[in-house]
Amino acid sequence: MFLSFLFVFIFYFILSKNVKFYLLSPVHLYSLFTITSLCLSCWYFYNYSNKFNLYYLDSVKEREFLTIINFYAFSLIFFFFGVLLYKCFSSKKKRLLLKESFSKVLFFKLNYPPFLIPLSKFIFSFVIALYLFTYGLGIFERDSYLPDHSKALQLLIKIFTLMLVIALGLIYKERKVQSYIMFAIAMVLSLGTGSRITVIYLLIFYVLLFQSRGNILLNKIRLFSNLIIILVVFSFLISFRRFDTHGVFPYFSGVFQNEDNVLNEFSKNFMFNIYYSFIFGVFVTIRTIKESIPDWNVILVSLNPLPGSIAGFYKYVPDFMINPYAPFSSHGQVFVMGKFFTAFFYLTIGWLFTDLEYRIRVLFNKNKKVIALILIFFSLLYIMYSFEYLLRSSTRYLYYSYGFIFAIWFFKKIYNLLPKKTK
Repeated sequence: MFLSFLFVFIFYFILSKNVKFYLLSPVHLYSLFTITSLCLSCWYFYNYSNKFNLYYLDSVKEREFLTIINFYAFSLIFFFFGVLLYKCFSSKKKRLLLKESFSKVLFFKLNYPPFLIPLSKFIFSFVIALYLFTYGLGIFERDSYLPDHSKALQLLIKIFTLMLVIALGLIYKERKVQSYIMFAIAMVLSLGTGSRITVIYLLIFYVLLFQSRGNILLNKIRLFSNLIIILVVFSFLISFRRFDTHGVFPYFSGVFQNEDNVLNEFSKNFMFNIYYSFIFGVFVTIRTIKESIPDWNVILVSLNPLPGSIAGFYKYVPDFMINPYAPFSSHGQVFVMGKFFTAFFYLTIGWLFTDLEYRIRVLFNKNKKVIALILIFFSLLYIMYSFEYLLRSSTRYLYYSYGFIFAIWFFKKIYNLLPKKTK
């Protein structure tokens, strides 16, 4: 294991010399997330006594644990090879761009159309109406965690709340009070659902605020404080699931009033957040390798970009579950196919991430920052999903990235072919 970590850090050092770090670099985000996951997993396995043992997955032998850690290190090293290979076969212009720092580029004024302010009010009103239709007064107190109906309305709430959060983040500098009031109400209602998507809303809003305030020390302190708030909210949301009653009132009262209140368990919940975000996926991968069988049909179906119903994915889904709540992991589905395929797969992922890295930097240079941020968002989703969810669940975000790039290119070509008005 020591040699595996040594090689990982050596190759990451080499990568850092060839691809300049900045806060939202997809290549560095993937690398640092994986390294953090491996380090925390080792600390948890050897030093954390009160193990969570979620779904009884932590009960593994040391040999099994070390085998998986070495497999992760092996895959990460080939990811680094993919990055370096892309750079070696790139033009001088590309190589120079990958060596540039883009930290200052993240801070810019987002110009939005004037109608966004009234539009945000309309979306806010629509979201409130959706909550009333879906939950009624149950958003404040109900017996079950989820309403028994209206799944389509629940999805609409998530989509339009996401749109609202982005709009409020964009208009914040011009309409601070309005933005904060509507955001606070939307978050209280979202907390009433108990859904972890509330954390995504908070993250997006605070990142937009961070971006709009400039590259100053106070702004960075605010972002760090807001990230702590997000972790606290995440730990609360996990605790809320076990409540007998659900909704805004039980959740807020449960934070302070119960004998076994959420604040009393905060340290445990906080550690559980770390465990669930960075460590749990490693143990899921161990179980995935134990229970799955090498099958090229599974790989082909998982990597098929067509909808699941057409690709025949759903007939395999029951076989991809450790239990009704925990699916196999993306890494485990790759690792079980052997080291040759693992090396090829993660070398390819490294190549693709570096290609996205280059395209994002080009977009930043051309002042197309919103498109660049969308591609970064897809990259982040791939990283998070690849550690705990199925191979197909994670790779679709790479398809979304390149589908989005193709759509931008296609519509640009169509626009250029349209007849232009002459004066």
